[in-house]
Amino acid sequence: MYYYDEREREPIYDMGRMIDELIRRPDAKNILREWGDCLEENLSRMKTKNKDMYENVIGDLYTSMYGEHFDEHSAMKAVESMENVDGTRGEHWDIDQSINLARQNNVPFADFNEFDWFYVLNMMYSDYYKVFGNDTSAYVKLAKAWLEDPDVPEGKAYRYYSQVVK
Repeated sequence: MYYYDEREREPIYDMGRMIDELIRRPDAKNILREWGDCLEENLSRMKTKNKDMYENVIGDLYTSMYGEHFDEHSAMKAVESMENVDGTRGEHWDIDQSINLARQNNVPFADFNEFDWFYVLNMMYSDYYKVFGNDTSAYVKLAKAWLEDPDVPEGKAYRYYSQVVK
């Protein structure tokens, strides 16, 4: 599934064509697992040799799967690393509590998901505790306003974490 580049004297793989063929194959799941193993092995080497390239590839793979949104694992990881101004670390509200707060306050999950919400709600607590103390309502309003900012396109929470915080 490759053609030969005469100028470079190397094979050039046509991934699009390979993926199109893979989709039609009955053993696609097995092949995808093999690709995953191969990718994981090579990414492991890349991580030690070229961390920037590794981060770019991982970021691209992640966003191709989830878009510019948190999934449960990435949100938990991001929130666990928060150093809160009240002297604590990590979450103030767990995922279920944050979702319940969203429901109680009519927060629509339109341009963001429940894991984006969980991250931003905890981020607001982490950063603004000295301003709002234990006023849960203020954090809910602030998180909602931050996520619904019309000046910034969908995916704001994930981009903020991956490009500013990380």
